[in-house]
Amino acid sequence: MNEKLKITTVSLAIAGVIGLTACGGGGSGSEGSTATSGSIITSGVVTGFGSVYVDGVEFETDDSSFSLDDGDDGIEDEDGLAVGMVVTVTGTVHADGKTGTAKHIEFDDELEGIVNANNVAADGTGTMTVMGQTVIVESTSVFESDVAAIDSVDKVATGNVVEVSGFSTGDGTVFATRIEVKLATHGGEEIEVKGIISNLAAGTFDLGGLTVDFSSALFDDSLPDGTLSDGQYVEVKSTAGFNLDDELIASEIELEDDGDMDLDGDEGDDVELNGIVTVVNSDTAFEIGGHTIIITDSTSIEHGNAGDIMVGVYLEAEGELNAEGELLADEIELGIDDDTGMQGTLEAVNDPPGSVTLFGVTIHVTASTLLIDKQDEEGLLPEHFFGLDDLNSGDYIEVDAHLEPGSGKLIAVKLERDDVNGDEDELEGTVESIADVNSLVIAGVTVDVSGIVLPAVSAGDEVEVAGNYSSGASAFIATALEQDEE
Repeated sequence: MNEKLKITTVSLAIAGVIGLTACGGGGSGSEGSTATSGSIITSGVVTGFGSVYVDGVEFETDDSSFSLDDGDDGIEDEDGLAVGMVVTVTGTVHADGKTGTAKHIEFDDELEGIVNANNVAADGTGTMTVMGQTVIVESTSVFESDVAAIDSVDKVATGNVVEVSGFSTGDGTVFATRIEVKLATHGGEEIEVKGIISNLAAGTFDLGGLTVDFSSALFDDSLPDGTLSDGQYVEVKSTAGFNLDDELIASEIELEDDGDMDLDGDEGDDVELNGIVTVVNSDTAFEIGGHTIIITDSTSIEHGNAGDIMVGVYLEAEGELNAEGELLADEIELGIDDDTGMQGTLEAVNDPPGSVTLFGVTIHVTASTLLIDKQDEEGLLPEHFFGLDDLNSGDYIEVDAHLEPGSGKLIAVKLERDDVNGDEDELEGTVESIADVNSLVIAGVTVDVSGIVLPAVSAGDEVEVAGNYSSGASAFIATALEQDEE
């Protein structure tokens, strides 16, 4: 019997890596594009709670048979889940494509180990090297720390121990959806890394930029004879850390996902795959996280053409598996530019629920919107299961959003409640129009520029504006404006 598989290998949480938002169920307003009720396996990022939101679907978890994986990562109940974690949900999705019932949820991080270097800037973007793996970090990557002195991702230092959830290419690159600082220094705790074996030699092999010394390692039951080979996808665990040659001393090795990164399923299974293109093999074949997608003569491509499919592009592919485990694409939808950012005081949580008002415009919140609470001043504790019902007028929020094609709705990719950041509001986005010498429009917000020296800008330019929103004047009063060089 063929199951309907819905696999998200890169999600909204890292869409900013390439400046694109997710397609289809990834937050463009048509979330949950799987409209057939029935058994489903969904792999994606936890975006919120009140149930568990994964890949645009709200999964109820109160079924009597519900269970949650209690394996290596120590998640024993729903309280252990957090926004930004990549999970696999087994259950059913209802005919509306937006709700479902979870029978089982499994969480497995990509990496938990020692930081070698951190090149993440104060704006939360950049790269971090963790045990030889390059971790790509974006402003939409969720950050949390168990070490009080490390309160932002740019403050992570060499020697810290971090856990990274996200999606790996297998050859040394991880697109982070969540980074959590676990320890200030490694003191013999178990650390772990996944990857594809290369340069296998007597007692050593490489995973990305990491050399592993496996001369004293135990082998899991998945490797009963202890036979390793180049190309195997494995997980390496260590308690000893690094030796004097900067090699990770493996304590245990096991096959991961049967030793390869291919799509699991049977020939004819329906698949929906969202992600970042990691390899382009030819004009008709490319890969997302080790999964091969084939473009056929009947493949429909939205928002572009086959020539627009290149490494780093975010897209969604739908189709079915062939005998080799490749996805024969019926439809491919390229991502949409995500270029709107807002920081200011929340005016309203609208009724019925599903949108908020900031700077006089309506911002729609979907099941794919990352909802994060970081408000912790004056004795306040962040809400773990944070949702729209926890927001109040007057809260300070930060929003990343994009305009939905067709409807023109402003869709939130991430909404974060935080402590007040400075005395001014901020607005970033594309200049939609210039009404006159004193005002322009960004994401539907009228910006009064009469009090500043306005640089030469035109409709279509990307700009960043600081100032204050005045509801009485129904305008954002700019105190500074600069063009976005990027």
